[in-house]
Amino acid sequence: MGRPVPTKRIDCDIDETGPAHLCLMRKTIREILKIATIKTPVVRRRAHIQKTLAMKSADKIVEGKYKAMLKSVRTSCDALSQVDQVEIKVQTSKDEIKIVEENIRDKDTDDLVALFEKRFDEEVGFIGWIQDLFGRANEAHTMEYSNEDHTIDKVRVDQDAIETLNESGGEGHKNWYVEFKRNAFQTGYYHAILSMTRRTKYQRDLQSLRQKLDELNKTLDEDTRKYISLSGVVQRNTDGDTSSNEKKQRLMDKLAKYGMVVAHTEEDELTLDVFLELANAGVYQGDTGSNADALEGFLAKKFGIDSI
Repeated sequence: MGRPVPTKRIDCDIDETGPAHLCLMRKTIREILKIATIKTPVVRRRAHIQKTLAMKSADKIVEGKYKAMLKSVRTSCDALSQVDQVEIKVQTSKDEIKIVEENIRDKDTDDLVALFEKRFDEEVGFIGWIQDLFGRANEAHTMEYSNEDHTIDKVRVDQDAIETLNESGGEGHKNWYVEFKRNAFQTGYYHAILSMTRRTKYQRDLQSLRQKLDELNKTLDEDTRKYISLSGVVQRNTDGDTSSNEKKQRLMDKLAKYGMVVAHTEEDELTLDVFLELANAGVYQGDTGSNADALEGFLAKKFGIDSI
């Protein structure tokens, strides 16, 4: 999400044996491990990666191409019999419902997404001890966050040798503020992470998806009743209509698979597993044009488009 996160740098020269170097290295390792303890564990199968602008640019090219292909396939469906057209509409609605339901399941979760993260560290060595004698420890420090678009679902704080002076907002609010000071003559730290659930992040998207799902289910019910009615009236010689059935099946396959490509390109994020598949296939590693070509080849193979 482009937010700054606390970082620590460590010199990994394993051949260095100087006492000062080893002491600083071990101290940094300890600090890194302390930061890690406040992090929420990531479940790989539910982890997501935000698409970069370069990724979205390539996606836009592939999306436009496949939307045009979908339009062409739908035009080809007009040449089929009425009952075949309705059958294709039924299957297309089922495919679209499957994609929307999967999208809802992916977004409607309690998995946490970090909104804000900040860390305060202040050490007390010999000089710091002297400074504390003159009141340095009484200095107040603050952290604050505000965003009108998202509500904070969880505030997680890890601290040591810190006295909280004032705190407001937080969970259930769209802002958070804290004021604190370090205890005199003690090394202290204050580490805060504010998070929201994916359900909160995609609240508007979920509302639109559920509305779309209702509309698709309504269309499916109507087309299903129409197909049953037509199937009972139209007399069809299935033994002599093999080529027509094959054509219908190819068109249905194209609609389903082209639709999956468009659904992939319309998303703003990738699951970690799909991201790794793309990385291993060398996608998104060149300019926009080559990225689009690589992405199209990857998706064609993934969804079996080459076989239709």
